[in-house]
Amino acid sequence: MRKWTRRNLLKVTGGLGLTLAGGAALAACAGATTAPTAGGAEPAATTAPAAAPAEKVKLVFEWPQYTPEKTRYGEYIINTYMEKNPNIEIEPMYNTNPTEKLTVTIAGGTPPDCGWFGAGWPAFFKNFLVLDDLIERDAADINIADYYPKLMDATTWLGQHQVLPMGFTVTLIYFNKQLFDDAGAAYPTDDWTWDDLKAMGTAIADPDNNLYGVMLDQGSYFAPLFIAGSIADEEWRQSQFYSDLRVHIVQLWKDLWNVDEIAAPPTVTAEQGLMPMFEAGRIGMYAGGSWFLEPARKLEFDWDIVPLPIMKWSDGDHRGTGMWTEELFIMNSTEQKEEAWKFVKWACGPELLTWAASEGHVVPGRSSIAESEAFALSGKKPANISAFLKSAEFAIPTVNHPASTKLYTAVGDPLSAFFSVEETLDSDAATQTAHDNIQVVLDEWWAEQA
Repeated sequence: MRKWTRRNLLKVTGGLGLTLAGGAALAACAGATTAPTAGGAEPAATTAPAAAPAEKVKLVFEWPQYTPEKTRYGEYIINTYMEKNPNIEIEPMYNTNPTEKLTVTIAGGTPPDCGWFGAGWPAFFKNFLVLDDLIERDAADINIADYYPKLMDATTWLGQHQVLPMGFTVTLIYFNKQLFDDAGAAYPTDDWTWDDLKAMGTAIADPDNNLYGVMLDQGSYFAPLFIAGSIADEEWRQSQFYSDLRVHIVQLWKDLWNVDEIAAPPTVTAEQGLMPMFEAGRIGMYAGGSWFLEPARKLEFDWDIVPLPIMKWSDGDHRGTGMWTEELFIMNSTEQKEEAWKFVKWACGPELLTWAASEGHVVPGRSSIAESEAFALSGKKPANISAFLKSAEFAIPTVNHPASTKLYTAVGDPLSAFFSVEETLDSDAATQTAHDNIQVVLDEWWAEQA
C-alpha cells in the first residue's frame, strides 16, 4: 500500500481513461439483428423479458444529532443522495455520541458501513478503512490540491488517510454589537489583543444585573491554551504542555470571573447556560464555532465574529486557537466498500459542501468553496465570516491522537482543580500536572503499540 503524502498526491494525474462506448455500440448492434426465417417469412415478433429490478444496496450511515441543525444537515445528505441514486438505501444510525455508538456497535458486530466523526477520530484508526489507494485511484474526483493542507494533515494518522474531510471549525469570538454600542465600546477587530478583550469586557459587564462581558468556556474547549502552541511534539511522544505562557493563560482564564468579574462564574453559567445567555443578550463576547452560525443567524440583535485575540508576551506576539475537523469514514468491515466510497466522495465533494457552506453547517475544507460566494462571499451574516479562514491560519488541530479521551482528561482534571471554587491546585501546579499527565498517556499508548 502506498504511503500517502501531499507531494505524491499532487503527482497523480487522475482519471483512468476507460470508456464504455465500444461495448455500448456492440450491444446496440446486437440488439438490432434478427435471424431470417424459413421461406423468407417475416420473423416472429419477440419481446425480451423485462429485466428484474436491481436489488437496492443498503448503507448504514452513522450521523450525530447534537443539535436540530445537525439533524437537518444529516437528513439532507441522506435524502438527497437517495434521490440521486435510487439503487441506494441509506439507513441512518443516529446518535448523540459517535464514540460511544461506534464502540458499542463494533463490539456487538453491528457497525455502520460509513459515518461521520469529528475530533478524536484516530481512536478508531484500526477500524476505519485506509483510503489512500482509493484517493489515488480517484484523484481527479478528490482533487486533493483543493483541500487546505493543514486539514489534510489533521485527517491523517501514522502516514495514512482513514477519513475524508468535509470541513472544520475553529473557536473564535461572537460579539453582540448592541451591547458594545450601549457601553460605548469599540468593536473588536482582527488584530485586537487580550488587553483589548479585558477592557471591552469591563465596559460591558454589570454582574449585578446579570450582564457579562465575555465567556470562553463553552465552545472554546481549551482553545485559548493553544496560544502557547501544541500540547505535544509532532510525533506525539513528548508532552509540551508546560510553559510560562501556558501558566499565564490558565491564570488569565480564571481571573476573568474570579478577579476581573467580567465573565460569569461557573455557578451562574451552570444555571443559565452559556449559549442561552448569549442568545438572550446577557454576554457581550462568546467563544463558539461554526456550529453556532445557523442559530446565530436567527438572533434579533446585530452581531459579528473575530478571531481570538493576540497575546502580547515577552518573546513577541502569540496567537492560536483549536481546529476541530469534520470527516467521513468507511468501516474496514463493510461489505459495500465501493458504494460506501461513492457516497463518501459525494458527501465530501463540491456539490454537497457548497450547499452545506451556504447554510452555515460547515466551514468547507475545500478552498475553492470556502473562498467563494457559498461561504466567504455569501453576503450572509456574519459580515466578517472570513474570520474562520483567518483563524485557521494559526489554528492547531486538537488532540489528533488515538488516546484523545485520555488526553482531554489528563488536561481537564488538573485544570478543573484550579478552576473550582475550592481551589486545590494553583495555575502553575495545574499546568505542570497536566504536562506530566499527558506524558504518562503518551508513554502508555506507545508501549501498547510495541
